[in-house]
Amino acid sequence: MTPYKCVRVEGCEADDIIATIVENKGPEEILIVSPDHDFIQLQKYPGVKQYSNLKKKWVEPKVDPVTDLEIKVLKGDMGDGVPNVMSDDNVLAEEGLRQTPLRKSKMDILMEDPEALGTTVARRIIRNRDMIDLSRTPSDLKTIIMNEYNQDAKGSMMTLMTLFTKHQLSMLMGSLQEFEVR
Repeated sequence: MTPYKCVRVEGCEADDIIATIVENKGPEEILIVSPDHDFIQLQKYPGVKQYSNLKKKWVEPKVDPVTDLEIKVLKGDMGDGVPNVMSDDNVLAEEGLRQTPLRKSKMDILMEDPEALGTTVARRIIRNRDMIDLSRTPSDLKTIIMNEYNQDAKGSMMTLMTLFTKHQLSMLMGSLQEFEVR
């Protein structure tokens, strides 16, 4: 056990947990260390920054985080199995199906009026928003997440020191004070 909080909640992905903590922590500075562009939307909160440990650079939205989220909702997220709003629900799951192209002109129309292309597309926008927008984690799960987060960490600096010693991590042992929880 380390002196750090570890939050695990059945039925939640790490994205849900991180987003809920960010949403509820107030104006504190928060650093998310991850290359995952899904977290860009959390930069709408003051003091939230993201660093890619893989690319060794800051992750910043090309546009403001709210607009970035709206674009992602319309375009979908292939990596997370979310099709664009012009495509059926099953298009990424079934072999041989292809997404219906989402042209920029249609995207511009939908950015102005999500219902402009009919109820089917409007329903798909809701589908995508539910799957992509991290603020839409169900409230009962958010409560469980925050209850877990507000628990005291179960370990100590002494257990961290024991861990470093056991695994012969002498370089880390020499920097133990940098691991101090503040």
